Amino acid sequence: MRKESYRYPKSIQEHRFAILLPCGTTLSEQKYPETLYDIYFYHSLPETVQTLDETKYHMAIILDKGSSASHTLLSSINNAYSAGITAIQLHHTIAPIATRKLKRQAIHEGITQSLFSQGCVQMGLSSAFSGTDVALEIKWLRRNMKSKQSNLEERLLQQNIFIEYLSYASVCSPTGRIPSHFITIRKALTTLPQAILYGQWSYVNRLIQCFIPSWKGLLIITTSLAVVTTSYNPLASAKWWMLLLALLFTLSMAFPDELVRDKKRRRNLKFLKT
Repeated sequence: MRKESYRYPKSIQEHRFAILLPCGTTLSEQKYPETLYDIYFYHSLPETVQTLDETKYHMAIILDKGSSASHTLLSSINNAYSAGITAIQLHHTIAPIATRKLKRQAIHEGITQSLFSQGCVQMGLSSAFSGTDVALEIKWLRRNMKSKQSNLEERLLQQNIFIEYLSYASVCSPTGRIPSHFITIRKALTTLPQAILYGQWSYVNRLIQCFIPSWKGLLIITTSLAVVTTSYNPLASAKWWMLLLALLFTLSMAFPDELVRDKKRRRNLKFLKT
């Protein structure tokens, strides 16, 4: 699995952005002309979206509470938008990782992004979409976000709008992100045949994910089946052990690079001090 997204070529044209931040959040200095972006603070995101002038901006960037963006965030989004991308999921990391709980959250979030964002995009399907730390074309956003109940991911997929994932356009915060909307299994069952009929393959992929246990659940189930089957039929258990090894290999490939680099850095610092 390729860990980094495709880097779009530098664009000659520079677009205008509206950056939406929760009250009390600040944006780090950007390597982008200050005259080409404005910052709006919101209490109610849908209300703020509806006040934006769609003739003034090309895209809206929605960040969540406590977000800290990379200095090249706007440049990266601008390059992707110039290439025709109108919906972008940004890469999210947890920092600083001060507790074991935060470390577990960072590992879970990193693996999930590798599998369902980076992995899906590499297969030609839309990335998973969290609803925050995203960039969307302003005209589309104003027409589709009317209230807090508006499921933007579902509307993008139903309209066959490709959701890109930029692993190098990073946003970090002290806590993990929780998706703003979920699709129930009941709705997935009723919607899946229609999505297949209309050829909405990214939507089909998202609906199928509703029936699949999380990677943690798969790991527990596969391990349990391998151990139990070994106790009464070692020969039949071989397939479960092979499946478990394949799952572990996939998870190791999806493990967040930033956590690996951080561990190596701390190990090197410890070695230098000795």
